[in-house]
This record gives sequence, C-alpha cells and structure tokens, in this order.
Amino acid sequence: MDRVLKNINAEIGKVEGRTVGGLLAFGNLVLSRSNKRVPREYSNLFASGFARKAQGNPNAVEIGYGAAYAPFVHENLQAKLRGKPRRSGKGVYWGPKGEPRFLAKALTESQRDAAPTVAKFARVGK
Repeated sequence: MDRVLKNINAEIGKVEGRTVGGLLAFGNLVLSRSNKRVPREYSNLFASGFARKAQGNPNAVEIGYGAAYAPFVHENLQAKLRGKPRRSGKGVYWGPKGEPRFLAKALTESQRDAAPTVAKFARVGK
C-alpha cells in the first residue's frame, strides 16, 4: 500500500496547479469503487464513507469510513461466514458483493486514474 500511495502522489505531483477540487474528484472516484465492495446489511458502513479535505493540509484529501467497526471489517481477511444467511434475515454475510480490504483494493485499482482526474481540475497559469 505504501508503494501505491507513493506512486499516486508522484503522478499527482506532476500536475502543475493541482486543486483540491481535483483531489476531491479522485477521492470520490476511489470511494465510489470502494463502496461497490463494502458488505451491507443496514448500510451503516456504506453510509459512513467519506472523501473530504484533510485537516491541517490544504493540498490533501482523506478517504475512509467513519463507522467504528470499519477497520475490523476492512482487515477481516478470512471473511468468516461469507455467503451464510445473516441473523437479521437481510441477505448473507459479506453480501451483496462485499470483500475484505475494500478501500485498499479501490485505491490500487484507481492508481492510474489519479493524475488524469486531478489534471481535469488543474488551473492553467499565465
């Protein structure tokens, strides 16, 4: 993951005059791809997703999930109970298309889109 983030930052660094709007567009792209992989029962985890300006750094964006249990679901590599009916009766565990490391996979998948997405919002100077 460190390598992926380093590559993304290097590509974005090549775009002169990058704007927070471009970074947010990229963040929302990653979040959208991640949300396709988030397991859902009541959609609390899905609804807690965010892409926002980072506090303390005007040139950074944070992408993540605010639900307290998000890290545990994200890092549950065994995906126990996958496909078994939920106690709530709402579908199956890890359904409908849920998978572990949903955010990390979306970030890796989006790596090539970083610079072009940010570039669409770059300001052109004189």
